[in-house]
Amino acid sequence: MRFGNVYGFPYGLQWANVRHAHSHIMFFGWVTPALMGLIFARLPLAQQATPSQRKKVNIVIILLLIFATVAYSIFLFYGYSLVPIGDNNYPFAVMISGLSAMVWYGYLWIYKKAIKGNRGEPAVRLWNGAAWFLFLASLSAWGVVVAARLDSIPEIVLVLFTHLFLDLFSEGWFILGVLGLIYASNPEAGNHRWMRKSETLLYIGIPIVFLLGVPTHLLTMPVRLLGGVAALLVGLGLGINVIILWPRVAAWWRVPLAFLGLKAVSMLFAAVPQIMKWAERGGLHISYLHWMLLGFVTLGLVAAAVETWGESAAKGWKWMTTAVIILILTLLPLTAVWPSALAGRWVLHAAAWATIFPILIATWMLIYSIRNS
Repeated sequence: MRFGNVYGFPYGLQWANVRHAHSHIMFFGWVTPALMGLIFARLPLAQQATPSQRKKVNIVIILLLIFATVAYSIFLFYGYSLVPIGDNNYPFAVMISGLSAMVWYGYLWIYKKAIKGNRGEPAVRLWNGAAWFLFLASLSAWGVVVAARLDSIPEIVLVLFTHLFLDLFSEGWFILGVLGLIYASNPEAGNHRWMRKSETLLYIGIPIVFLLGVPTHLLTMPVRLLGGVAALLVGLGLGINVIILWPRVAAWWRVPLAFLGLKAVSMLFAAVPQIMKWAERGGLHISYLHWMLLGFVTLGLVAAAVETWGESAAKGWKWMTTAVIILILTLLPLTAVWPSALAGRWVLHAAAWATIFPILIATWMLIYSIRNS
């Protein structure tokens, strides 16, 4: 996508379709299968998954990887447009996404069985919350499908459903899921007296914080302020977790937690409408998404893999961490906070070429882990 911004898109590809493909493969084909597998690998001893349940989760992961790969190709060339086959047109992108959602329901059922009778371990509580937000996000996705097919529905309804899905999925399923992995590795941190309070803040704020992502001109001031309050709650909840976990975690968790802290501070600032408008105009949203999804979630999954299966399963995690930091730094010159005197065509080239290193390192990590784990 970034190379397309510099050199143009080949084979008639369009920027919007490439963006949809990029987001879809990240949400459905990378984070979700990895998170599902790691949750079952880290279930506490009190309620370990049975071999049968683990086998079913493996099937879920394989299906999600297949659907994500197929959907990526469809989104890349067609986006959400209908795909012509013979005399008919088919909404294959929506169909494949729907199949993925059905597989999520299968996973949630397996998870429900696996944690039956749990004693309320902090990690399991967070995973329970993540599972609920995954379910609610799926309902929002169905809402997007229905709203997109009804011509009489106001545009704001489609926008609200879209942002509700994206935020429940990322802020709820992703963030709580990875936080649960950290607490599974550091169970004593869950005994901190602030832990329960942070959960309460997150559970109240996450379902409402999607309002913050809706373009400010589409919302009335009272609704915008409600989104700001939700951002304040989520920022405080995440910040408390960073404070609790920082002194207790292993080295591989440090950078992901630092990015989570950066995200928490960003949420606190975003609670102020004037700051949110400035950030929106300045193009900081892309950087924020990368702090959250690449800095915390992706590196958090790598750290969890190291802690769960050993360094042979994620060999080169330090190189991956360095590559991610460099990539995120190259996004800064694309924003309004970068001095215009230092900008130029080079910022697009830097942002494009910086994406190569995480891909190469991730490929090498995968090959090494298959051979040695």
